[in-house]
Amino acid sequence: MSRKGRAKGPFGNSQQNNSQKSQAERIEDLKQAQKEKIDAALITDERVAAKIRELEEEKESVKKDLEKKKNDLETEYKDKEKKLQDDIEEKQLAIDVRAEELDAQKKAQEKKAKELADTEAQVKKQCETAVVEEVAKIQADERRIRDQEREAVYAEWEADKARQKKELEAYVQEQRKKTESELERAHTERMEAEEKKLERIHEADAALEKKRADLTAEYEAKAEAYSKKKLEYEKKLQELTEQQADLDADSEYVKELKAKYSQYSETEVLKLQQQIAHYEEQIKVYTARIKELTAQTAHMQGSLLDDNGHSLVVRIEELETQLAEAVKKNDELANMPSEEEIERLRANTQELEVVRLALDDEKQKRHEAESKISAYAMSTRELENARVAAAALESLNNQLQMKLKYISEQYKTTQESKFKVLLDIDHEVDGQGLYNPKGFGNSLKELCGYVRNYGAYYKGLYYSIDTIRVFFASLAASERASRLLILQGLSGTGKSSLPRLVAEALDMECKLITVQPSWRDNRELLGYDNDFTNRFKETEFTKFLYEASALPNRKKLYLIVLDEMNLARIEYYFADFLSVLEKPNQSEWLIPLVSGYSELDQDQKPKYLDYSNEAANICITNNIWFVGTANNDDSTSLITDKVYDRAQVLDMDSREEPFEGKRVARVSMDVEELLQLFQEAKVSDNMLSEDDYENIKAVDEYLKEMDITFGNRIMSQMKDFVPVYIACGGTKEAAIDYLLTHKILRKLDERYEPYLIAKLEELELGLNEIYGEGRFKQSIAKIQKLREKIAG
Repeated sequence: MSRKGRAKGPFGNSQQNNSQKSQAERIEDLKQAQKEKIDAALITDERVAAKIRELEEEKESVKKDLEKKKNDLETEYKDKEKKLQDDIEEKQLAIDVRAEELDAQKKAQEKKAKELADTEAQVKKQCETAVVEEVAKIQADERRIRDQEREAVYAEWEADKARQKKELEAYVQEQRKKTESELERAHTERMEAEEKKLERIHEADAALEKKRADLTAEYEAKAEAYSKKKLEYEKKLQELTEQQADLDADSEYVKELKAKYSQYSETEVLKLQQQIAHYEEQIKVYTARIKELTAQTAHMQGSLLDDNGHSLVVRIEELETQLAEAVKKNDELANMPSEEEIERLRANTQELEVVRLALDDEKQKRHEAESKISAYAMSTRELENARVAAAALESLNNQLQMKLKYISEQYKTTQESKFKVLLDIDHEVDGQGLYNPKGFGNSLKELCGYVRNYGAYYKGLYYSIDTIRVFFASLAASERASRLLILQGLSGTGKSSLPRLVAEALDMECKLITVQPSWRDNRELLGYDNDFTNRFKETEFTKFLYEASALPNRKKLYLIVLDEMNLARIEYYFADFLSVLEKPNQSEWLIPLVSGYSELDQDQKPKYLDYSNEAANICITNNIWFVGTANNDDSTSLITDKVYDRAQVLDMDSREEPFEGKRVARVSMDVEELLQLFQEAKVSDNMLSEDDYENIKAVDEYLKEMDITFGNRIMSQMKDFVPVYIACGGTKEAAIDYLLTHKILRKLDERYEPYLIAKLEELELGLNEIYGEGRFKQSIAKIQKLREKIAG
């Protein structure tokens, strides 16, 4: 899985070195990394950059003023100096003209000239002092302004630093949890891989045992065949011996012919030469035959038996015994030199010579037999070694084949992009045309009526007009927050059908994702990076989210429906989205898919992922909303206040009665038109007034006595929800009534304190007093239901 040289990642040398550092050094390294990140963020922050530019502009302005004052002072000094010089020259001229006439006053004039020079020096010194003082004053003002600006920048920097520190601590904690989860997952996958590897090894061992058995059987069969051939080779050896004797005789005959060559006539010589050539041809044939037979006998087992089946060793020993007896008898005969003994001795000598020749033959046969035995033993050992080597080589070959297959698969996967599916989506998006809707061109009120009639006429889906209003107002209220709308209520009330209806009526894209109870983190929602295949396993959710974030699709509206989203804890798998979507800067709406991602080949990188922070991040754009459906029964997880406070809630506890819908022409609209309708409603006369805020504050005082309240987050949502709800055809009191019922009073559903009964009565009286008798119908109905529940 490693590419181009193993990167020092979470499991590389970097971690090993860090583990050898002391805790203080690791903390210092973390602080340094935080400081560098903060410094980088400070440099890239637009506000700081704007402040720096403003400071630089003010600095340039002060510098210009300083230069101007300095130039003015220098001009003034030069003017005074010139004027003084002119006065001196005039007086000096007068003194020169009157020198002859005023000799007597010469000393007085010189004294005045000296005083004048002193005055000139004093004036010049005063001018220089004034210039220095003015420059110092300007520099002091410049330093003071710069210090003030620096203090302001540092104050903002410290605030940002504190905020970023908290975010970094939260991020470190989150990454630590993710790392532990990834380690656990990697350990599980590694154990599974090891088990599969052991299974493959056992299978290979079984195959080797089978192969060994097959080779053993084959060897035994060949050994039996070899024994059969052995007898044939022994017969051929006897024939070879006879042919060798004939060959020796022929050789002797050829030698005799050569010796007699000079004694014959030319004709005889020619005949003999032809005969010699014939014999030489026969010799070559016999020699080749001898070599062939010798090569054959080198691989067979020699026999230690003679032609009669007796042991050659025993025969040689017998002949040696006879030879010894013959020698002994010869010695005895030597001491008895009678003619008869001499004759017997000669006969014995001849017999001894015959025996010696026979003994030499037997020794030769014994030597040849031993050579054959040695060759056979060597052949047997070589055959056994070859069999063992063949088995080892075959086993090694199987292992290498398996390894080669595995490496080939790995190489094939490493040559492909980690995000192959997303690259395929890039090709599909590039091949599609630009989205150019006709547009709706009417108000939000008419939009709600159109969707309601479209569902009734074309789809047989019936929703109240208030449900449609709340749906669009909730989309507007979640635009700058979580972008999450929860449709909750009883099963069969049309929760899943409503977003599909809106998508079809307005030519939007809608994708339904089924949530599973086993989801424990965002890997089940987004997918995961497979370390063994070096591929990212995308889910349907990730593919649809990436398609929606592609640049050519950002004008089109997308709804992602998380069906039965409370089958699993929402904080487990959707926490990253809840956190990221609260950031005011939309460029920071990034969810990491793979951390530590590096790819040099730009063609292997999906176009519409973000690659900041050395990671591959998927973007959430403003054309995407998430719609979750939730059933209120015992089979689901409880939705916490953390989720409710960030999401918009639409309760659907009953089905709408069927009605006759009007036939409408299908329209299409893009995200810009919808957001423009929302924005126009938010800045209209339907905005919350100061009186509305005072009334809400008065209601909040009643709520605080029950330990619930309108928080800043809900107040911010209310500022968007109320005017859009009014623009959809509702009233301001109905909008506030809806939020109070479903966002605030909902928090009392699981509380049973008896004191709440009196507090709820006070709240009901307060609502009737502030907004009028019976104006807040949903809240009063909710209050009465809560009182009955607590009272039992």
